[in-house]
Order: sequence, then C-alpha cells, then structure tokens
Amino acid sequence: MSVSAEAPDAPISVFISYSRKDAAAADRVLHVLEAQRVFDAYLDKHDILPGEPWQDRLSKLIEAANAVVVLTSPDSVGSPVCDWELNEAERLGKRVLPIVIRDADPDQVPGRLKRLNYIFMRNAAEEGDAFDKLRAALLTDIGWIREHTRLGALAHDWHADARPGERLLRGTALASAELWLTSRPREAPEATALQREYIQESRRAAQAALARESARLAAMQRWLQAAVALLILSIAGLIGWLNQQFLIEQYRWRVEMKPSLLTAQQQHALRANPGQLFTECAAGCPTMVVIPAGNFMMGDNARTGTAPRHKVTIAEPLAVSKTELTFAQWNACTRAGACPRIVDSRMGKDNHPVIGISWDLAKQYVGWLAKVSGQPYRLLSEAEFEYGARGVIDAALPHPNFPWGDEIGAGNANCLKCGSAWDGTSTAPVGAFKANAFGLHGMHGNIWQWVEDAWHDTYDGAPDDGSAWTKDGRANLRVSRGGSFRDSPEVLQSSIRNGNPGSYRNVTYGIRVARSLPARPASP
Repeated sequence: MSVSAEAPDAPISVFISYSRKDAAAADRVLHVLEAQRVFDAYLDKHDILPGEPWQDRLSKLIEAANAVVVLTSPDSVGSPVCDWELNEAERLGKRVLPIVIRDADPDQVPGRLKRLNYIFMRNAAEEGDAFDKLRAALLTDIGWIREHTRLGALAHDWHADARPGERLLRGTALASAELWLTSRPREAPEATALQREYIQESRRAAQAALARESARLAAMQRWLQAAVALLILSIAGLIGWLNQQFLIEQYRWRVEMKPSLLTAQQQHALRANPGQLFTECAAGCPTMVVIPAGNFMMGDNARTGTAPRHKVTIAEPLAVSKTELTFAQWNACTRAGACPRIVDSRMGKDNHPVIGISWDLAKQYVGWLAKVSGQPYRLLSEAEFEYGARGVIDAALPHPNFPWGDEIGAGNANCLKCGSAWDGTSTAPVGAFKANAFGLHGMHGNIWQWVEDAWHDTYDGAPDDGSAWTKDGRANLRVSRGGSFRDSPEVLQSSIRNGNPGSYRNVTYGIRVARSLPARPASP
C-alpha cells in the first residue's frame, strides 16, 4: 500500500460508521488511518444500552468529523443505527465516503449511497488499492475541483465569444468566485491565467456598474429631496418619518405592483369557500390558494426524526402560495431595495423558483411583503407544510407517502429518477406538475422550501395546533421541507424533514409563502 500523498497541515477528522458485525474491518480501517499520522480517525465502540441517549453521543462525534467513512455490508445497510448515522452526516453537510467490505443486495442500499463512488475492500487483494483511494479522497476537496472546472468553462466561453460584458460574473456569483480563488486546497491545481483574468474583469465591471448605480441613485435622491421639500410646504411634520427607502418601496408597491388588497367581505367569503385563488397586486405578488381547516396525522414512526406520529389540527383556513416563489416575484422585492439580487445559476428565471435562498433571506422577503401590503404574510409552519403537502383534511383518511400514492411514479415531480425532463439537473418551471387536492403545486421535489420552525430532533412535545415550533429546539438550525431535484424519491415523501443553519444557501433551496386569514381582518 502506497502512502505518497502530501500530508495536510492539520489532521483530518474521520468518523467510521459500521455495523457491530463488521467490527474487525472497522478496526483495520481505523488502525491504517491512524498509522499515517495525517488522520484523526475514530469510531464508536460502546454498546448501545436500552434507554441510553446514544443519538446525542453519536451526533457529537459526527459533528466533529471532517468526513464520514461508511463501511457497507449486508449488515450495515440493514442497521437502523447506521441508517441514522448516514442521515445525520447528510443533515450536517458532511462528506460521505462509502467502502464496500461485503457486497449487499443493491435494492437494500440507500439511494443516497448509490449515487456516490464506492471504494471496494472486500478481500486482501483489494485492500492496498482501497486504502490508497481512501487517502486520496480524504485529501482532495472535490467541491473546489468542481468549481475549478465550472469557472474554467465560463471563462473559456467568455473568451471565445469576444469577451461580452453580459457573460461576466455578478453579485453573489462573483463574491463566491473570488473566495474560491483565495481558498485553493493544498493538492488542487492552480487557477489558470484565463480564470484569474475572467474574475478580475468581472470585478472591474461590477465596480463600474456600482459607480453608475450610485450616480443614478444620487439623481433620484435629488429628485426625492425636491419632492420632500414640496411636501413639507403642505404637510407639517412629514419630514420626520419620510425617507428615501420608504419612498422607493411605496413607489414600487403603489405604482408598479398596483395593489388590490382583500376587503373584509372578500376575506370572509374566501374563508367560507376553500380552493379559491387570489393575488393582492397586479404584478409581482404570489398567487395564493385558500386551504381548508382540518386535521391529519403528522410524521412517520418508521423514520428517525419524524416520530412520534401525532395528530395535528389546523383550526382555521389559511392561504398558501399556489407554487414556490418565483424569480419574477422575488425581483419585485429586489427592485424595491428590500431584498438582494439572486443569480439563477443558469437554471432559469421568471417563472422558475427563486433559488439560493437562506432562511434569513426568506424571512426578509415575507417581512417586506407583509410591511408594504399591511397583510399577515409569513412562512408556513412545518405542520402547515406537511398538511398542505398531504392534501387530506381528516386524520382518519389514508396518509400515503405522496398525494398520489406510496410510490413516486413517473412524471409527478422533479427529483433523481422521478421521470421528468429536469431530473437531477435543474429546477422545473413552477406549476409544471399536477396540483394536489388543495390546489398546491410543487410540494414534492424541485426545491427544498424553508418553514418557520426551529429544528427539533423528534416531535416529542410538538404543538398539536399547527403553529410553528420555535422554542426549546436548536435555535441555530431551521427546518426545510419537500426535497429537491437533486434528491432521491424517498427524500420527497410528505413526512421527510431537513435542518440547516439559518444562513445556509444552496441552489436547491427556496421558499413558499403563507398568509393568515383572520376572521376579522384589520382595515388595510
């Protein structure tokens, strides 16, 4: 076995997940990694006793690891503990490296392992090559390498097309490329001269655009100052609360978006007739559908993190956006100066779902929409999302994995092997798939959707009234629902949940909007 790769400056922490029946193989991997003095490898050797809080112990070990090595065998793929460890590694965003020590039935191997590259160590003949591959994989930053390839392609296309300005990087894409340029892993290739030039030219163009925008805003500010002066002549004290941002937001809302807010009578009629659609402005507002009051069984006792299954009552009708929030709708907030500009990563704008949204940005958007409209727009609670996804109003009714049945079927959603034109590659336009019984599209697949709740490891103590559960959880982690175009079908099931930091951003994450329908709404 060769060990020629250069050692990193600091040890790489590696957690080994294994079945107790594979303890000998686990010890072998542990000893080989430790002998190389560049890895801090560890595994849990304690027996799991009845009543012991083993999940907390293992969660801390996995959280401290830089990578998780999964020893795959017929015993491990059938182990609930190994399945939980794999779920926890994915939830924490850890890199997973599967090593096949004994062949398992392919149908029993979790889908999230099937899409990874295996390392085979089934006998002594394969062992040397397996440890070489494991060491090389642990010392290579795959994400950085892939970004190297992507930026190289963008720079090449820009150069070949006579260097047009519209192909340059902007906003968060430019900031990410500049960070990438300064964070090269030790064993990764150098950035090319063309890549450096492409990023530098993008920064120069961004600075020029910023200068132009500053000049435009300065001109607008002069106009606003004149307008304020005129208003002061007619309305005493107006200057105390009038400011530029307020004027910009109100101009966008009243002149461009053209509000048409619900009256008390219209809202009363919508509460009495679920299934109705409405939108509260002519351009840029999400289309809402009213879903009825009801009750359902939330969660799944067969899955870690979704138990215990419990009855939840949604006592009042509420409005939920018919689809995921789109780029066109997000951009209304951007034009008002209340939300940042978001790039589409070449997946599509306009009627495609807005992507790369953190929970913090989702809150920023619904806060803006509630402020300019004066209406109670917000994020859904986790219980409201599962209720909306299932589309049932009675806990006694069947609760299949999906509104159409227990299997994903073909052409019902956008995910890995869902049978759509976008599987695993990009988002689909919103509304591309059939609506459920509540008239909601895209509750399964396409993008993960943030909800209001803080993350709790189980549903012990969860509210039973459909309200958001924000206390006594992991306040730094927030819940998302629905799965994405990059996930396997089982991840799209109605009960599946995910947790990430509120600042986490990814092209598979977006939002959906809710609006309360109070029985006696305040006058707008």
